[in-house]
Amino acid sequence: LYHGKPATIQADLSGPELPDEASVVFVRDDGEQRVPMLRRESGRYVLPLERAEQSGPFYIDTPVGRSVRYDLNVRATPLFEQVTVRYEPPAYTGRKASQSVLGPRGIRALEGTRVTVTVRSNVAVAGVRVDAVVNHAESAARAKPQAAGGRQDEDDPRVVHASFDLDFVGEREWSLSLAAVDGTLSEAPLPLRIVSVPDAAPRVRIDEPGMEVVAVEGWPVHVHVSADDDVDIARLDLRRAVNGFPPSAVELPFTFKQAGRATAVYTFDLEALGARRGDVITYYATATDNYPTELGGPHVTDTDTFAIQVITLEEYQTLQRAEYGPSQMQDEVDQYQRLLDDLTRRRDELLKEIDDLKKRIEQQGAQMTDADRAKLDALLDELKRHEDAKQRL
Repeated sequence: LYHGKPATIQADLSGPELPDEASVVFVRDDGEQRVPMLRRESGRYVLPLERAEQSGPFYIDTPVGRSVRYDLNVRATPLFEQVTVRYEPPAYTGRKASQSVLGPRGIRALEGTRVTVTVRSNVAVAGVRVDAVVNHAESAARAKPQAAGGRQDEDDPRVVHASFDLDFVGEREWSLSLAAVDGTLSEAPLPLRIVSVPDAAPRVRIDEPGMEVVAVEGWPVHVHVSADDDVDIARLDLRRAVNGFPPSAVELPFTFKQAGRATAVYTFDLEALGARRGDVITYYATATDNYPTELGGPHVTDTDTFAIQVITLEEYQTLQRAEYGPSQMQDEVDQYQRLLDDLTRRRDELLKEIDDLKKRIEQQGAQMTDADRAKLDALLDELKRHEDAKQRL
């Protein structure tokens, strides 16, 4: 049996007279210890042991007879009962430490992360080794232990910790081995797959406008930039040039910022720039992450080059007409028809009001009053305005 692990002693009795009870008798240096067994089906008795902790002989005793002696051999071999991993990301990331139970995927973290492996065993352990598993193609230096010894937990002698830094990039196969306080080693090492992920370069995009656009003299052109990174974006820049001259850079204030993502907007004021017909403005965006300089950073990524061609308003209108298709034409015709229908409807209403006014005066057989004259003039004036508007449409 393994120390600290559960076990069950089961006795099957046979014969003409089966006893009603049975006990396990442990033979100790200080005497015998008798523990009653639980009766199951006919002739079967069991004794569950929560933790096997002491070796020694034992036998089964009943009122009608006893068994021979058996040896209970409790081995002090350390076992991996639980393995947890604590991750302490590099300080520049600003991320908090985290902890999780070691799963089948092994350990995966950013390069430079401080990793602490905590092992709970069945016996008091003196240390844990973390060794690299090498093949014939790897150098002898790689075969050296990555971490050895570890430190015993202050509160529980069955717990040991081993810490190491991910000072490499890539995937490696390592293993964990335990050593009990009496020097007994774990029977087999625990495989440990470790992936150290490099700090990646940021990704940056110009979301608006398109890569090649035309703009009228004096118009503003809004440029929307977004970037993301596996850790954080430190800054966004826009580099712009006019008519092939060397570009100049301007840092963009963030319009949105959270860990790993940022956006910004820059406006080309063509009037303030004095851009005239024929000028071509080229520009591109640059994203910079927060990878430390002492580690070889930061990482910088550029977008492709975008262009703005400046034209006159007349040229713009010509371009718009060239792109004016049947569907746009039908939409405009429909819009004008709706306006004409509204004007026609109001014209008919005005004509009816005028006709009603004249009929009322004739029926009364009286001269038109000043009020009637003013109302008729107003109706005729509005009718003329609607006729003029209809003619313009």
